[in-house]
Amino acid sequence: MHLIPAQYIKPFHKGHKNDYPDAEAAQRPTMSFVTIKTPDQMDMLTLHRVRSRLVGRRERAHALVQRAVARGELEDSVDRETIADLVAAPLYWRLVVVGGRSDREHIRRLARKSAAAARVA
Repeated sequence: MHLIPAQYIKPFHKGHKNDYPDAEAAQRPTMSFVTIKTPDQMDMLTLHRVRSRLVGRRERAHALVQRAVARGELEDSVDRETIADLVAAPLYWRLVVVGGRSDREHIRRLARKSAAAARVA
């Protein structure tokens, strides 16, 4: 079995939705094929995609902590990594594990508790 790259499929459809155009294309000597990925490879790709999206959110969390330090709400010596974890972890837990969304009141409660924990630390 060969897997044809998606960008090559569309040009060979000449009207009807069937596999004949794809089979015709697969027999061409110049056609390049894609290797089929294992489930482990797919998991790793998914992990990298999710992580790359979360890096930007992590940077925004650091900016929030920095603004709180600038306003004097937190000490300059506060551990920014830990504070970012305190803010993000409950939200991800609720979204991914529990499968629920966080309403504004839930986020406000988390923010108050995270700020209190940051002042203690």
